[in-house]
Amino acid sequence: MVGQSKLLFVGNFVNDVIINHRGLTIKRDRSFHDLDVSKIIKDYQQQQQQQQQQTSSTSLASSASLTETETTDLTQSVGISDRYEQSVNIVLGGSVTYGSLAASSFGGATSYVVSEVGSDINQQFTTLIDNNPHINIDHVARSTETKTSSYQLDYYNNHKSRSLSLKSKGSPIDPVACLQSINDIKPDAIFFVPVCAELDCAFVSNIVESIVNQPNQPQSQLYRPTVVACDVQGFLRTFIGERVSTRPALEMDRILQVVGRSFSRLGDKTISIIKAEHGEAVAILGDHDPGTCAKLLCDKYGFTVACVTMGGNGGFVSSSQTGQLYVPTFKPTQVADETGCGDTFLTCLVLELLSVVSQRNKQLAVSTDPYDKLCNLYLTGEDILHCVQVGSAGASFLVEQIGPNGFGDRTKIIDRVTKGEKQPKVQYLQWNKPKSMVLLSPGTYSQQQQLQPKQQPIKSITNYFV
Repeated sequence: MVGQSKLLFVGNFVNDVIINHRGLTIKRDRSFHDLDVSKIIKDYQQQQQQQQQQTSSTSLASSASLTETETTDLTQSVGISDRYEQSVNIVLGGSVTYGSLAASSFGGATSYVVSEVGSDINQQFTTLIDNNPHINIDHVARSTETKTSSYQLDYYNNHKSRSLSLKSKGSPIDPVACLQSINDIKPDAIFFVPVCAELDCAFVSNIVESIVNQPNQPQSQLYRPTVVACDVQGFLRTFIGERVSTRPALEMDRILQVVGRSFSRLGDKTISIIKAEHGEAVAILGDHDPGTCAKLLCDKYGFTVACVTMGGNGGFVSSSQTGQLYVPTFKPTQVADETGCGDTFLTCLVLELLSVVSQRNKQLAVSTDPYDKLCNLYLTGEDILHCVQVGSAGASFLVEQIGPNGFGDRTKIIDRVTKGEKQPKVQYLQWNKPKSMVLLSPGTYSQQQQLQPKQQPIKSITNYFV
């Protein structure tokens, strides 16, 4: 790393109740939300018992856990093996937790957190966050009158599927406190990572406007973050009681338009990054493949870099320098808990990107296109791919332990990037053929159409899976 990076995470800490259902399969799983797993198990067992007694086959018609379009015969959609067992872990969670801890382990950074917590905050807040010399919580507001945000996370389908239910909703974040922290810290990167509606797109817009419209500051002293990043999940979620659902596509389109335009207001020297799971991206953009979703997030909303993740199947990155590229996961020693992988991925990506940008800023180069941010920052397609790989490798360490514990430092992460075993999925490799790649080196970029520019492929990416 070059220098000491300052990261600001804006979002609430969470008390997570993580339940692993070993031996449970739900074939008609629709997404990460909208399933009450505990109720499904109870209803399944009741129905199975009733069927064995040859009683009414319609006893579950009033079940509220499935919609009218779902079958009420749970024996056809749910399976519970003879070895079914349930394990429960109560841990500190939230994007601000996983992001700040990932940065602390990565090295070369100090994390600052703007958040609201209640008196019921998990005791890990003290052991992992408050006592960590690399995490500053001066801007965390504590209240004895409100509860901390809390979720129950049910994992099933061999830990490949997840359902969320809301147990308590924390307080909204004070925008004045957030702006004050930015003025005090002047962070290199800002992460807007809500988990439970504690901030919205208007919050982001107002914060960015305040940064842009700094009074009585000469041009040479104007502050701009190098990176601004957000995760779609916190903006996408809406709540009906404990039930976690998604906002309508048109509403999410409006939200991302506001966030994207706000980030663009920061100018050509600020890189904006958005991350979304493929299911989340589909809920907003329509039924597209993950590569197309990544491209649309850039094209429609103006983000500099978009990452669409697919859990253990890897993910896609889209930018002006890479086109759309598939990036597989790195094989961990074991998979114990996938909670927080997206936050760790995004944090490690941004930290490595800050390091690369810092190195590039020390080099003399000439840019021929004032409209391409990455070109003006002297970043190539290989640079972006490398940073995404670092994010992927960082997440592969987290899954090896339960809760916010399995983080790797940069040395271990880079070692896994260079020597670790990749887990590519054959169906996505076609994206990494030369015709779908771009290389824009400093001084060689020429303005093209928004669709795939015709450039020479990056050899190291072409042979990425060899």
